[in-house]
Amino acid sequence: MAILDAGGTPLDSDTPDTKNVISVKGVRVANADVSSGAVEWLSDHMRLLEAQIVQEAYTIAQADNRKLVAPMDIAKAAERFTPTQSGMPREGTLRSRLSQSISGITLIAAVLAVIFGVLAAYGGKELAAGAWDIAKIFAGAIVGSTGAAAAATRKQ
Repeated sequence: MAILDAGGTPLDSDTPDTKNVISVKGVRVANADVSSGAVEWLSDHMRLLEAQIVQEAYTIAQADNRKLVAPMDIAKAAERFTPTQSGMPREGTLRSRLSQSISGITLIAAVLAVIFGVLAAYGGKELAAGAWDIAKIFAGAIVGSTGAAAAATRKQ
């Protein structure tokens, strides 16, 4: 079994400074300033997480009318317990993706663009010129706010 330093670099077995060697799940880490309570808490937490993942994998296998849990079931189950920030992004429904990218400003601008567009089309000559200009301004606001929301979502 290899001994690793805190950065994950393998150490020689005859390295003199091995007094702080800890072992977690069979991986020995040297020079780790971790309290035994923290290691114990992590071990307990990982056992609980492992049990939850196995239970979820069993549920997935049952949904496919199988009695035996396959490795892919465990992978799918583990994915459900993984935060999306560090894992692969999860695909949502069209409705959820739209609700995340369309802000209140976008909706208000869209409603006002439609209202001023209708006023320009049916409001008479005097009202038409000004209403079209205002409708175009709100249409530009829709494009700008949607672009800003898309850029913000992409950064996440």
